[in-house]
Formats: sequence, structure tokens, C-alpha cells
Amino acid sequence: MTRRPRIWCGFANKGTLDAARGDSIGEMRILKMLSCFADVYYNGVAVDRDCLCFGAGEQLTLPRDEFDLYYVRANNALFAQLPHPKICMAYPYDEEIFAMADGLVVTTDIWKHLLLTPARRPPFAEFFAKWYPDTFHTAKPIVQFKQAIDPSFAAIAASDQQRSAWRFKLTNTDVFGFYGRLDKSSLPYSIMQAAQSDSRVLLAFAGRIRSDLKAEQDIIARHVYLGQVPYQQMPQLIAATACTLAGESCDDDVLGSNKVLDSIGLGVPVICKRNPVRDEYLGADYLGLFDDTAHAAALLGAFLGDRKWRETLLAQTRAAATRNALADAAAYTAAEIESLFKAIGAR
Repeated sequence: MTRRPRIWCGFANKGTLDAARGDSIGEMRILKMLSCFADVYYNGVAVDRDCLCFGAGEQLTLPRDEFDLYYVRANNALFAQLPHPKICMAYPYDEEIFAMADGLVVTTDIWKHLLLTPARRPPFAEFFAKWYPDTFHTAKPIVQFKQAIDPSFAAIAASDQQRSAWRFKLTNTDVFGFYGRLDKSSLPYSIMQAAQSDSRVLLAFAGRIRSDLKAEQDIIARHVYLGQVPYQQMPQLIAATACTLAGESCDDDVLGSNKVLDSIGLGVPVICKRNPVRDEYLGADYLGLFDDTAHAAALLGAFLGDRKWRETLLAQTRAAATRNALADAAAYTAAEIESLFKAIGAR
């Protein structure tokens, strides 16, 4: 790019973004990545990657200045009033908003390819039935805001001595941690089933248990439940965990999850169900990827009982972390935005 583009951003109707909620956290990470190559403004306030919150005020207001690009998520009324060029997240589908957008934003490579190539969609039918009409097709440019490890997240774990306290809460043993949303759509069911056949396996859960969990609560009660953990303490908790887990929902198959990136960024390996997003993050040969419950059980056993296997997994985790660096994601996304500008004749 000949100069840094100016990008105006908004999310929902939040005048200020902070780390109090998971959806805001994900959006803040996107803005941090964009700010590596662009002058990014949230609700008109310049984004400083070192700040704990972005923007100002309680609600979004229309920008007063001109920008090279406008990116809004989950605020259709405001999006409709913005000038061009403007882009929005590629879900949930809204016919009117998609029609006026100059481009659609995705966060993973597989999501981009599925939108552009309908023939590849059948294995992801549940995801498309959830978010798009049966006949969905788009000729709009697709821009990938590539996900990345957040260096500030790892820095908290490196500078804080609370890891030992979390290790004590985790019974000072090797546990497999699942931290975040606890509901029927998010739990690692293959791992939970596999754990029932191996008395050595101890799981740890953190997050608010949603009302739709009944039978699952009995399983959680047999392991370690840490309650709700503030985001600022998550780096220490993850760093104190021997291995983390990830969800198995249709959204996980396409949208991706920062949980995996947070873990590998701290050097903590992950055992999770294989999908294209995790192949993108971790590499198709990553030892922690399983295909079914029996395979999951074998990986849990290997982690606990095969020292050489575990050392190889740790080495793969460190290698994956280098491939998901913030600078690389920013360079990739900068090229995506430059391609968008060329496609629509902007700048």
C-alpha cells in the first residue's frame, strides 16, 4: 500500500469495547491486527493496541471525518448510513446489508472458499443451514481478516506469578482444560466421552454453565470446575494447564476460535477434533488432532503415558505458534484489503 489506509470500525451499538465479554474480545483482536498496517478508529477514536479498551461513549455514532474503508459488524442501521467503501462480517446473512456491502469479511481460509465455491459446502451443511439461505451465492469480494496470536495475552502470563496458584487449583496434576462458553453447542463431547474410559484423565472446566446443560453437569462435577474466570486471568490459567481442549460445533468447523491460538501462543498444546480451521492453525500433521472418540482416547493416553510423543507435540505447538504470529496475519490481511480496493476501484 502506498500509505496506511484509514479504517473506521464499529461493533453492535457499543461506543466502547473492553474485555468484559467474549464477543468484544474477539473484535478487539481484529482491530489490534488491523492497526498493524492501518490507522484504525473505533467509534472515531484512534485504536491503541496497548490500551485495555477502544472507543468512547456508550453508543456508536456516525463518523464525522472521511475514511478509506468502513467496517461494521452487527449494526445494520448504522451500516446502511455509512458511505462507501464499506464491508461487513459475512454472517449472519442479511439480504439488504449484503447487497449494499462492497465486500464481506471472513476470519478463516475455509470460510472464504466455502462462500466462493458452493460445490464444497455439503460437508458443512449444518453450518450453512444455520447462517445462510439454501440458495446463497455471492459475487462480492471476500476479505479474510486473518486470526492471530495476541502478544499481549502471552505477556500477561509471562509477567504474572499467579500461575502457581492456578496450578494448585488444578490439583497440581496434568489436566486437560476447556475454558469458555459451557453449553450444548460448545462442549468437547468426544473428549468427555473418552475420559470416562480412562481413570487417569482429569478435565477442568471454566465458564458459566448454561441452563441447557443437565446430563453434562454430572460429568463436569466429576472433574474440576473453576467457575467463571475473568479474561485478565485466563493467560495464567491456560499457562498452568498441561493441555487445552476446543469445541466441536459446526461454527468451530468454519469460523475458527481464538482459544486454540491463545493456547499455542503460551506454548500449551491442544487436543481437539480435526477440522479445516485447525489444519490451518496447527498443520495437518499436528499430533493433537483426532477424528473420532476412539482416536481422542488414544491421544489422551499418549499425552499422559508417552513422554516422547508428548515432547513431539510440544515441539509442534511451538512451531505452530510461529506460523500464527500477529505480524504475519497483518501482512496477509493488508494484501486482502489491497485486493479489495483494486476490485472495487477504491483508493
